[in-house]
Amino acid sequence: MPGALAAGRAARTEEEGFIRYFEIRQGAKEPVLFLNLRCIDPSIVTSRIFREAYASVLMSGTLTPPEMYREILGCPDDAVTAVYSSPFPQKNRLNLVVPYTTTKFTERNPAQYRNISRMCADIANAVPGNVALFFPSYFVRDEVERFFSGECRKTVIAERPDLTKKEKLDMLEKFKSHSSKGAVLLGVVSGNFGEGIDLKGDFLKAVVVVGLPLLQPDIVSKAAIQYYDMKFRRGWDYGYVFPSFNKTIQSAGRCIRSETDRGVIVFLDERYTLPQYARCFPRDWELKVSANPVEEIKAFFRQ
Repeated sequence: MPGALAAGRAARTEEEGFIRYFEIRQGAKEPVLFLNLRCIDPSIVTSRIFREAYASVLMSGTLTPPEMYREILGCPDDAVTAVYSSPFPQKNRLNLVVPYTTTKFTERNPAQYRNISRMCADIANAVPGNVALFFPSYFVRDEVERFFSGECRKTVIAERPDLTKKEKLDMLEKFKSHSSKGAVLLGVVSGNFGEGIDLKGDFLKAVVVVGLPLLQPDIVSKAAIQYYDMKFRRGWDYGYVFPSFNKTIQSAGRCIRSETDRGVIVFLDERYTLPQYARCFPRDWELKVSANPVEEIKAFFRQ
């Protein structure tokens, strides 16, 4: 049995904004049944804090869109939202959308994985330095890796989901040590390196976000979609699309960490060109749909 397996049915408790559900997890010797009580509406706690505080300031590079966070956190009606452009020069980054593959569930097959692998290898081989590839799940990463290792000319380093803090730091140091010749880190958007790492300078020259991290809605996300649909009529956006897309933005943000960094960010999936997902990108990002990413990447680094 897998390490965690959701089971049972979700049900709202007497208090709105919570769900109750059963979950079966594999214990040391046998499966263990858990009864979970999960809050899906943070405003139950945060709205009171905002009411009682004289002033509150919330800042992040991934509070996108700010209107959503104002609503789901229960900020006062007169709360001001503002979006500021990045202080990092646009000329130092190349943002490409490559719409010739997809990780969509209905189109996952060996031919698709081979196509993704070939595109990722071509991009990685064109970058003069370290590259990080972030996948929507370990399953997709592993399927692509079967083809990728034989096509990429650089050292390939694959993260594991169960890394200790020391193992994570050691893997980062190993990755950084290859910066002159270049290595490729195979990670996952919600894994160990999709956020919270700082690779300034020449330690990371490109990030490729492979696919959209839109996992199949589980029992909790389905309840959140239903709840936010009832409360704001934005259930699909607030409970699924925006939280998932923010993982894309966080992973992409690993590349440019200072005003002097130069790098390439590639979004590899045809769905990034669709309006319902393209609207989720930060407003000041200059995105280019590319038919020939390898040549554009080479030209960028020749500048």
